Amino acid sequence: MALLSSIVARGIGRGEFRAVDPQHAARLAIAPLLLIVSWRASFAGQDAVPYDMEGLVESHIDVLLRGLAP
Repeated sequence: MALLSSIVARGIGRGEFRAVDPQHAARLAIAPLLLIVSWRASFAGQDAVPYDMEGLVESHIDVLLRGLAP
């Protein structure tokens, strides 16, 4: 978390990201990975159609980067 937070803070300092709380942004960055792990462990066996986890991650990255854009 410290590494991700410092990356976001550095990006804010360089004007690459807008001003956000770096610790919140770092946690948001890994949130879909935690969802995937939890989903696979608890709910995947109940899914009639497997969820597109790769699509989730790609969409999340797009939304996260647009949300951080200055």
